[in-house]
Amino acid sequence: MIKLIRDISYSWFGDADFFRFERVAMFWFFIIIILVGGLFLYQKSSKRKRLNGMVTKANHGFVFPVWNSKRGSLKMIIWFLGMSFLLLGLANPQFGSKKEEVKQKGVDLVFALDVSKSMLAEDIKPNRLERAKHAISKIVDRLGADRIAIVVFAGDAYLQLPLTSDHGAAKMYLSEISTDLIPVGGTDVSAALKTSIKAFSKEKTKGRAIILITDGENHDTEALEIAKKCGKKEISIYSLGIGTTKGSTIPEYLNGRKIGLKKDKNGSTVVTKINEELLMNIADLSDGKYVRSTNQSLGLSFLFDQIRGLDQEEYGAKKFSLYEHRFVYFLIAGFVLLVLNSLVFDNKFKESN
Repeated sequence: MIKLIRDISYSWFGDADFFRFERVAMFWFFIIIILVGGLFLYQKSSKRKRLNGMVTKANHGFVFPVWNSKRGSLKMIIWFLGMSFLLLGLANPQFGSKKEEVKQKGVDLVFALDVSKSMLAEDIKPNRLERAKHAISKIVDRLGADRIAIVVFAGDAYLQLPLTSDHGAAKMYLSEISTDLIPVGGTDVSAALKTSIKAFSKEKTKGRAIILITDGENHDTEALEIAKKCGKKEISIYSLGIGTTKGSTIPEYLNGRKIGLKKDKNGSTVVTKINEELLMNIADLSDGKYVRSTNQSLGLSFLFDQIRGLDQEEYGAKKFSLYEHRFVYFLIAGFVLLVLNSLVFDNKFKESN
């Protein structure tokens, strides 16, 4: 929900932080409104069938002269709109009115997360991808004023979340990551590193690191050359290996249901193994560290200690320091609609046909 609101704010106002709701949790009450609406439609359909069984549709007006066929639907629509406006008011929509630069100190981290199909392997429980997302979430929870970006990659790579200090938004984006994000198969580590480097702020030259999380299944010599350049630019790469050297099969899913195991062109079951040598070399060439995640340990403490050892640098972030509340307009609209709804008089046969 937070991601959707930020996307709407960016699309309409050109700034993801310009528009927000103070109490996003209020949107859960829309489920109750939808359920009530569904119950109304069900009851309406049932009564319509009973009426048609008693009297033909053409004789409804003659047999029930006080029956207004549209009144029930009108009341329901007005009630739905009224309650929706009330909930929006209680969620308190806010618009930014004053933006200023806030000085903060921290490091810039780019999480490059592998979303190839091999990340569905279950040698790391519940699977490699979910374990990796859990690792990122745990690291984010422990960060201070550090900025975060997220890059996802498979056979290609793209920046999913630009550099931000909004850790809540980062976790929302993280929760939506799946192996369906990139249709191109493979594990292009070099593309992930190139995209990650571009994500960094050009003004900052220290306190930068890439957290590469992958099974590193492909052999990528170009990635080693990029790692060398990162070392010269003081961009450390911390590679977190997800998987086992023994390897695992890759489950295939259809509509969320497991239907079998991935097979190659010859019909043989595919077994995916972690490529530790590649990940170790990438870390070494960039003055970083390699950590392997297992079912017993994610290696988070060690990785976090390495991040905290980076040089922190001051940066200025443009943030709204003052927001104007707009809940009153929505509450007034909601009350007016509910009062109007009470003026649409009920009668015994109000249901529309």
